[in-house]
Amino acid sequence: SQPELMLLSRLGAFDAQAWVRDPGRLHSLAQRLRAAGAPAPPSPAGLLAALPRLVSRFGPDVLGEAWAYGQAGAYWLNAAPENWRRLLLHLANHHPAYAGRFQPEPPVIFPEVALWHPRAEQFFPTYEAYRSWYEQYRGSKTGERPAVGVVVFRQYVTGGAWRHYEAVIAALEAEGLDVVAGFGGLDNRRLIDAHFRPAGIELLLNLTGFNLIGSMGRPQPDQAVELLKELDIPYLVPFPLLFQTRAQWEADPVGLAPMQTALQVVLPELEGATEPRVFAAKGDDGDFIPDPERVQALARRVRRWVDLRRKSPAERRVAITIFSFPPDKGSVGSAAYLDVFRSLYNLLAAMAQEGYRVTVPPDPESLMRLVLGADEALPGAPTIAVADRLPVDEYRRLVPHWERIAANFGPPPGLIDADMRGLRIRGAALGNVFIGVQPGFGYEGDPMRLLFAQDATPSHSFAAYYAYLKHVWRADVVVHFGTHGALEFMPGKQLGLTAACWPDFLLGDMPHVYFYSMNNPSEATIAKRRSYATTVTYLSPPLREAGLYRTLLSLEDAVAAWRSATGDAQRQQAWEAVRALAREAQLDADVPPPQSHESAADYINRLSAYLRTLAERLIPVGLHVAGAPVSETEAMEFLWAALQHPRPEDGMPSLPQLVGREMGLDWDALPPADPRREEIIQASRRVAQDLAAGRFPPPGDPRSEQPEWQALARFAADFLARLAANREIPAILAAIAGRYIPPAPGGDPARVPAALPTGRNLHALDPHRIPSPVAVARARAVVRQLLSRIKDRDGRWPETIACVLWGTDNIKTQGEGVAQVLELIGVRVRPDSLGRMTRLELIPLEELGRPRIDVVMSVSGIFRDIFPTVMELLDRAVQLAAAADEDPDLNYIRKHALAISAERGVPIPQAARRVFSNAPGHYGTGVNHVVEASTWESSDDLGAVFLERKAYAYGDGTAGEADPDLFAACLKTCTAVFQNLDSTEIGLADVDHYYEYLGGLAGAARKIGGGAPAAFVADPVPPDAGVRTLDETIRLEARTRLLNPRWYEGMLRHGYQGVHEIATRLDNTFGWSATTGAVDSWVYTAAADTFLLDNEMRARLLRYNPRAVYRMAARLAEARARGFWQADDHRWAKLQAILADAEDRVEGVV
Repeated sequence: SQPELMLLSRLGAFDAQAWVRDPGRLHSLAQRLRAAGAPAPPSPAGLLAALPRLVSRFGPDVLGEAWAYGQAGAYWLNAAPENWRRLLLHLANHHPAYAGRFQPEPPVIFPEVALWHPRAEQFFPTYEAYRSWYEQYRGSKTGERPAVGVVVFRQYVTGGAWRHYEAVIAALEAEGLDVVAGFGGLDNRRLIDAHFRPAGIELLLNLTGFNLIGSMGRPQPDQAVELLKELDIPYLVPFPLLFQTRAQWEADPVGLAPMQTALQVVLPELEGATEPRVFAAKGDDGDFIPDPERVQALARRVRRWVDLRRKSPAERRVAITIFSFPPDKGSVGSAAYLDVFRSLYNLLAAMAQEGYRVTVPPDPESLMRLVLGADEALPGAPTIAVADRLPVDEYRRLVPHWERIAANFGPPPGLIDADMRGLRIRGAALGNVFIGVQPGFGYEGDPMRLLFAQDATPSHSFAAYYAYLKHVWRADVVVHFGTHGALEFMPGKQLGLTAACWPDFLLGDMPHVYFYSMNNPSEATIAKRRSYATTVTYLSPPLREAGLYRTLLSLEDAVAAWRSATGDAQRQQAWEAVRALAREAQLDADVPPPQSHESAADYINRLSAYLRTLAERLIPVGLHVAGAPVSETEAMEFLWAALQHPRPEDGMPSLPQLVGREMGLDWDALPPADPRREEIIQASRRVAQDLAAGRFPPPGDPRSEQPEWQALARFAADFLARLAANREIPAILAAIAGRYIPPAPGGDPARVPAALPTGRNLHALDPHRIPSPVAVARARAVVRQLLSRIKDRDGRWPETIACVLWGTDNIKTQGEGVAQVLELIGVRVRPDSLGRMTRLELIPLEELGRPRIDVVMSVSGIFRDIFPTVMELLDRAVQLAAAADEDPDLNYIRKHALAISAERGVPIPQAARRVFSNAPGHYGTGVNHVVEASTWESSDDLGAVFLERKAYAYGDGTAGEADPDLFAACLKTCTAVFQNLDSTEIGLADVDHYYEYLGGLAGAARKIGGGAPAAFVADPVPPDAGVRTLDETIRLEARTRLLNPRWYEGMLRHGYQGVHEIATRLDNTFGWSATTGAVDSWVYTAAADTFLLDNEMRARLLRYNPRAVYRMAARLAEARARGFWQADDHRWAKLQAILADAEDRVEGVV
């Protein structure tokens, strides 16, 4: 399947390269094939690949000199010891030294498609023949037991390397299942249609470890998905290890070799496959040896999925797990942009209609009170409802690994969710549906100790919770509800887990469904691979323009008054109002006051441009409710956001670009302060409204004949149809019934419309396909802006930039972050003959026009797991630059590698390692946990945590080698840190991961280098996407989100959870102060004034969620104590009283 290798083939007179390039030979062969009644493949490469199958029908008279090559291929493809012997004789017979000496028999040709069983002595051409034999073998009729379809690899079966298949089939049969096993080559549709459908299989198990349809080099996932949708049964793809022995796999903390992940995990996921489990490995003799424990675990899991399908809704026991982070009663039901209790209520109502035995509370508020365990949302009982307890003796029996946990948490029951009666199981049982709250996972009490534990474990209560679901409550299926929990991040191998890995042990054989945000494919991929989840996506919240409010709105009016003023006195009065309001709004840092050489008009234009940036910035409003239809207004806003993104891969410009052209303007060339940008935006928005209403283009409009406008209209119609398809709750119901969930890419609707409709199973992407050409082009533009801003600031090129690489944004953008690193280094990536982005070449310095920048990559654990081959690609790029014979003053990578090599006495390749991440099997920086727990003294402490957690080098033959000295040496020359913002919806303060990574990296560089590096982000939010400094972005987001009534009132529509979301944003804002000091004091003043010092607002918040109010007051007090907020005496006195009152409320005193 590798054309480049095939073209190197030579056999006797046959030379593949010369043969393929000779049109005369190809034409002649094609004519002979057509004359013989066979269609000729359409391409030379296709004809070359087809030869091994053509030789069974045609001899040298038709195939000519190509016959010998085709015959060799036929021996090889019909793998069997006898054919291999004949192959060697055939090859020798065409070698000049042995020509004509041997006369091997033709190859034994095995069927392309057939059924097979290790106890049968023949292949079965039909299901009827197999059934007759199988009924005799099992001693009973088929149909009495559930049937499972098993796809095996033809060459392993014909070659006798099928011990691992035999073990799985025996284990499945021991579980009371009938097995229909067979092979179908590169297109298993023939096998499934002819043999599996008649058998009525209830689960499809693909033991090849490869994709169902197509080759590894040319997979055809779309065709496989259509087939699997018709079958509508679970599709599992466990795999045998191709590149590792069992001993190597067990000893490797990473788990799988990178190539194995790319071939045997990623490609099946594109078809909707789940449960990537190891079940065998190659032995010393090259045969596959089954792993008995993993085989048994797989068979039990298959049985559980089949049982789930067979049970009626009334019989199924469903355990739904929600989350509470941080773990207190003010955070129950936390999930990324999901109103958990309203969504859960809609799901329970739908389950009741489907026939599930579930007691549905009267309304979402009642459901919330039931789980929280209090008569009101939060006042009163200080703890979440306790559904049951697991006695310590029973816990020890059910959790055989409890002694490993005790090494970190002491003997059970421990201090987390435990009392003298045992370990608490929090939640509520509603008939056959259990709503549980995932316990704290152990970082909360002493994060510093656990972050650096060599054998980290979950807490006793965490292990007890899942043991309870498995063994006591006896769940048929577990549903994790919302993004995201902690199960999938428990310690263990990155991929290819053993029974000793915590996610595998905790979950056991329970089928697992995960309701997950469409906008987070990277962490969803971890959930799929480490907790065997079938994910079901939910929609992002609706987007709206942020608008202006309060002082900003008054300032806009003052600007308008200045523009319309007719006399000097009137204009001066308006000018004074403008400047006073700009100072009151704290805008001078973003729109500096006019300099002596600048006219008032120029300043007004700059100010107006910034106000437009604020007003037109898209922000999420509220939380998503599963099962609630998208309104017409929301659909319009989603569409408007999507139309602002150009789609060069589809030949479609953005709507502002297209409208600008009609007006004779270049949208991309207009400076931000140009008022014509506003004209384009308003005209574009009117077009978007017409598209959403189905009114565009109107009859007779000439644009209806123009290809770009036609493409835009088609895109809008398709987008709106996808958005309207409300499949989320039906998809959850399908998943818990053991049905197939089709795959989907991840991303926000605006940037990745293919992620719609929701209700599908998230997948990552083929790591060999990134960076895409579009990503490379976008990366070049971002790097140009980044370097320009740094050079303007410092007056010279930066020598070292430290970049954060996440999986999520690289999945959504097809590798834009990867392409940015390559562009900074000055390396070009090119595809090989299969389209895989594997070839690297240095961009000549003359073409690059600047020095090569040294890039230190701080890679998330998720990126490491999802893109192991990309990690290798990035290391190869760095090594290529380090080895270049160039002036070190024009190649900073080589300059620094030489210096580190000399200083440390290590080889240059080792000194040039620049890809750093966590230790294998570990995730996160830990900075956020330390900040949350307030267990730090200075920002240097946080930098030290980052350095300790993220100083594991990858590349140059290593996979997670601790090298803190090298990491520190690399950061010593760092003058800038950089990260891409993830999406339109998720801002810098929306999640703690941004400050723990970019902030932690900046803190580490400051600790090592002694000076604070400049921090930059690439902001994708239209209409003014581009590179901004960190502090600019924090101020922008504070104004458009946290302090914006449109944002926080949208949150408050969700009551209890909305207040939690506001408190979380304040916590994360504080995280930026802790790590970088990039938050201005006025942000805390405005937050205090808006949420706590306003009596009416504070009363609202207390009514909904007093614990979150207490959290906010405590965080503001900490901000003042640490010097981040210069609160005046009046505000501080009032806040102290509010803090004391809130504390009394959460403790039940009032």
